[in-house]
Amino acid sequence: MRKLTLFVLAGVLTLTGPAAQALDLHFPGEEPREGIYLAQSHLVEAEPTMLPQMTDYAADKVQYIYDTYLAGTDCKGYFAMVPAKEAFLREGSLTHEVMADCFQRELPFLTHLDLTPMLDLGDFYRTDLHWRQEKLVDVAHYLAMAMDAWEETEYAFQAWEGDFFGTYSPRLTAPLAPDRITYLTSETMDGCTVTGYDLMGRVQTQPIYNLEKANGGNPYDLFLSGPQGIQVIENPQGPAGKELVLFRDSFGSSLAPLLLEGYSRITLVDLRYVFSHSLADYVEFSDQDVLFLYSSLLLNNSLALK
Repeated sequence: MRKLTLFVLAGVLTLTGPAAQALDLHFPGEEPREGIYLAQSHLVEAEPTMLPQMTDYAADKVQYIYDTYLAGTDCKGYFAMVPAKEAFLREGSLTHEVMADCFQRELPFLTHLDLTPMLDLGDFYRTDLHWRQEKLVDVAHYLAMAMDAWEETEYAFQAWEGDFFGTYSPRLTAPLAPDRITYLTSETMDGCTVTGYDLMGRVQTQPIYNLEKANGGNPYDLFLSGPQGIQVIENPQGPAGKELVLFRDSFGSSLAPLLLEGYSRITLVDLRYVFSHSLADYVEFSDQDVLFLYSSLLLNNSLALK
């Protein structure tokens, strides 16, 4: 077996060594792009071609969770991949399309949901990789309909007053206007409670939208207080016994509140911060909807999943 070496150059996972020669790292007829570049007023991260060892690792992790916790239960499993911004700057993204086909083959026991038709470049922050919550109502509607959990909701639009210079901003020398964060509230959300765990493993109550976190360094942490291993949102107005377990990365923080209307409980699991073999300590799997929602950027660099 040939040796495969991984390096991170300018924020992009890159291959070196003989194996790299077998992978086309750019689109035919185009100059290769690396790092962060500016396109259509957006800062965009160049995606490498799908890295099979990374997608295999991610698929194996999902397979382990299914075999260990879901097999033999009445849980219904779903899989959705959030496309990277670069997917909307060409005639489709070869990386995204190849990855989607790969996961459909590797994870046939899940229902695969394609989010791409509901999204475009304008649904993402200009200076960051994340999507904008105020643009996700149609995405939430699509997912909830697929899981038979859609309930009509009226939202109020709230604006965070600060400037949001996203993750990509420090990598651009020319000045770029900040993004604005808008978040959606509803009567249902007002009645919900969120519990999470601090660094010592102690249960703590949290808001759905944490303005203190937003003012503390990373404004996107406004959504569900930022990265955490396990969080539980209780909705006393939701359908009794209707629950969702959402395996997610940071994209799920802004989407989960928009799925609350159809569930009495949503449990969020971030495998970057909790071990997959420890899930029985937090979740009793029985008859929940189980959605694996991950960005293609993470799935193509999946060693962070525990």
